[in-house]
Amino acid sequence: MQASPAIRRLTMVLVALAALLPVHAQEELETTISSEGTATIEVEPAVAVFRMVRSVTGATTVAAAAETALGLETALKESLAEKSLIPESVEMMGVRVVDIETKTVETSATIRFPLEGATPDSRAKNLAALCDDVASVAKKVECKLEGPFLEPLDREAQEQVAITRATENALYKADAAAAAMQSRIEIVRTAVVEETSWDTEGPLGAVPADSLRLLCHARVKMVYKIQY
Repeated sequence: MQASPAIRRLTMVLVALAALLPVHAQEELETTISSEGTATIEVEPAVAVFRMVRSVTGATTVAAAAETALGLETALKESLAEKSLIPESVEMMGVRVVDIETKTVETSATIRFPLEGATPDSRAKNLAALCDDVASVAKKVECKLEGPFLEPLDREAQEQVAITRATENALYKADAAAAAMQSRIEIVRTAVVEETSWDTEGPLGAVPADSLRLLCHARVKMVYKIQY
């Protein structure tokens, strides 16, 4: 007696499901280990950054105040030359209207200087001398001075070093956990960089407590497949 079409269709479905079972079982039996790794590296500061802000108020018109504020660029170049200061870069910001009623406008300049010195002590002395000279320039061009802020030579490269060390630390912990379960790590399933940060805050950073170094922090989360 031949099976009915309905029975044949049911049989085909069961055969198809049976073919899929080994795949699902293999996936369900996969065991993973999650491990978080952190690292902090010390980086020598290579650049000193200052910000000069010129605020002009009380002019007859906002346009007149803006004209006065825009004179900062020329005045700054002349004053830096007089002090024999050679910046790595000078970034001028446009004029910002602060208050129309009082005819107050503001502009600023961000100035970067290479931080010279072969030793921490010499760099500290050079930074102190640079601060004195830049403060004198800021007073002459009638600006409020902010800084110094310290930066590394290559921020991205240093962050990559910190991430690599954090990844290594995560692997050490995962290896120990796998060994305790009498297994071994086979492959990396996922790798997520959860954080990279510096011991500086704000748009230009801030001088750390120890001005002879910067700290770069990294945190990663790794998931490994293990094999028994």
